[in-house]
Amino acid sequence: MPITRTAISDDDGSGRTGTVIDNAWKQQFYDQIDALYGGGVPAAWTARPFVAGNYTGTAPLVWAATAGQIITDRYCVIGGKTLLWSFSCSGVTLTGAAGGGLRIQMPIGAAKGSITVPFAYGFNGTAHQTHSVSIQATAPYVEIIRQDYGSIAPMTGLYMNFNVTIELA
Repeated sequence: MPITRTAISDDDGSGRTGTVIDNAWKQQFYDQIDALYGGGVPAAWTARPFVAGNYTGTAPLVWAATAGQIITDRYCVIGGKTLLWSFSCSGVTLTGAAGGGLRIQMPIGAAKGSITVPFAYGFNGTAHQTHSVSIQATAPYVEIIRQDYGSIAPMTGLYMNFNVTIELA
């Protein structure tokens, strides 16, 4: 959504009189804003439609997500290279046997580099658990892992919430 570029003028309000005042300065200001956002202002937030296959467990752990469990899954891309992503789910049930983690398909593209980021909150219905969002270069998903790299066990009532900024490949 580009900025609407307008000139400053000493018009009398009719839109038909007056002269342009310092338009070069205002255009330079617009150019600086465009440069800051990689050629355009951030796009609006996009909510992802629910697709069960976007949310999986690492075998043998099973995450059979339902639409009602996914509270927030939305993203915004800035300048074609920066992904802002907000995700939360509640009441998640994990079945099967303990596995390495939970995978969530990225809403767009793949990450340029790898990083592990602690996320805001994880709760399994009984105790708080410390988890991280693991982002691997060129992978089309992020993986929720335990901070101590242990296996995530089957459970009910898991709540997760993260907000990440990812450089896209």
